[in-house]
Amino acid sequence: VPSASAAALRRLRISGYVPQGYCFDQAIVNCYPEDSQGIAPHVDRATFDDVIVGLSLGAAAIMEFTPAASTSRRAGASPAGEEEAEVVPLELLLEHRSAYVLSGEARWRWRHGIRPSVQRYRGEALPAGHRISVTFRRLRWRHAAASAAGQANEEEDMETRTVVSEGQAAAEGRKISID
Repeated sequence: VPSASAAALRRLRISGYVPQGYCFDQAIVNCYPEDSQGIAPHVDRATFDDVIVGLSLGAAAIMEFTPAASTSRRAGASPAGEEEAEVVPLELLLEHRSAYVLSGEARWRWRHGIRPSVQRYRGEALPAGHRISVTFRRLRWRHAAASAAGQANEEEDMETRTVVSEGQAAAEGRKISID
């Protein structure tokens, strides 16, 4: 893992947000300009393991969470064609130098995304600006191979790939300051 993020990940482990010994093999860096198109609601692919950590730097943003089951229906309609209330997203404020952890139900049963419009939190518009996110994930097959070989030390044995891209990209989503 890039050395610049080691201290933040260590704090998350010490605080109990990331299991001790859990190693990541990917750090994805996304740069979002002030007029970003946001991130479409999604559940990360099943090729990635259970724990996903995001670090947020720069302008604040609102990450919205909606139940993944709602993706199969239009808002306002039930499978039987009856009217159903629109799903109101849960909001998580991603402040500068904050972190969130998705695991368990938040990881697998909730979609997360960021709207492209002006960011509002509790009715207040957030200042616009450039934002950088760093997302840490682990491929399931790589973890299985490492466990079989007796390797699970993030700082010594796991290869880390850092991917830089422009603008791509809960119930249990938690954040702490990463000062």
